[in-house]
Amino acid sequence: MRLIARERKDEPDRTLAEDVREVDLSVLAHTTGFMIRIAQLLLFQAFYDQFKTRGLSTGVYSALVIIGANPGIKQGALGHAMLVKRPNMTKLVSSLVQRDLVERKIAASDRRAISLFLTAKGKKFLAQVQDEARRCDAHATKALSARERQTLLQLLDKLARNLRAQRSSAAIGEADED
Repeated sequence: MRLIARERKDEPDRTLAEDVREVDLSVLAHTTGFMIRIAQLLLFQAFYDQFKTRGLSTGVYSALVIIGANPGIKQGALGHAMLVKRPNMTKLVSSLVQRDLVERKIAASDRRAISLFLTAKGKKFLAQVQDEARRCDAHATKALSARERQTLLQLLDKLARNLRAQRSSAAIGEADED
């Protein structure tokens, strides 16, 4: 497999970009993490291009979808699900609160925890962008048949579950050593 990296047209240093037309990435093209990262960057760029005028990033969208599907989710659980560190999650949620898309409430089950809910404005905003986000995803994966897309999603889910389990096992092993 030969993967060719093409220069971006918006690169500030066009001289270098013009000198380097093709970069051989064939060795890395056989590395799962590298290929997932390249696909992720391209998918995220397509998403940003689609939604930049609305101030919607993949992180904001993901948080809104998860909160919408899990009303009352604790902020820590949201961060864990999204693999976002606590300070970054606090900043993200604060920006959603400031935009009146999310509200924080003290969790009934644990007064120290913060539960998150979509506001009426957040629900409306999410409803407005969800179909467009699905179309953006469908457009990005249009080279795949429906079956290939489903298989890809299943394999990525399997990989993510396995990697999470490995991280959990490693964390437990480290705690046992202490």
